Amino acid sequence: MDQVSNLNQSPHDFEHHDHAGGAVITADTASAQDLGTLLLNSTGEGISGTGMDGNCTLANPSCLKLLGFESDADVLGKHVHDLAHHTRPNGDPYAVQECRIYQAFLDSIRVSRNR
Repeated sequence: MDQVSNLNQSPHDFEHHDHAGGAVITADTASAQDLGTLLLNSTGEGISGTGMDGNCTLANPSCLKLLGFESDADVLGKHVHDLAHHTRPNGDPYAVQECRIYQAFLDSIRVSRNR
């Protein structure tokens, strides 16, 4: 099937072929969560989620690799500032109380470098 006709497939015709293991997952048998997991795990970009308390709620394999962790168990439920934003570029500690990103979580405001 060529790429153009592939775009016209019904969602029920969707198949994901795991080239490493040969598994096939179809939309009829996969839940939305399974499809979301497939997407997160297959992207080369590091993707993480942070709860309003500042704790990590998800991290895909690319994110783990970028941050130097082996497993999502190393990051899930842990404070993101402590995991990835704990040190200034010159090596000095960066206290969470001074972190504008974390402050934005607490205050529910937008923070930029120019502000």
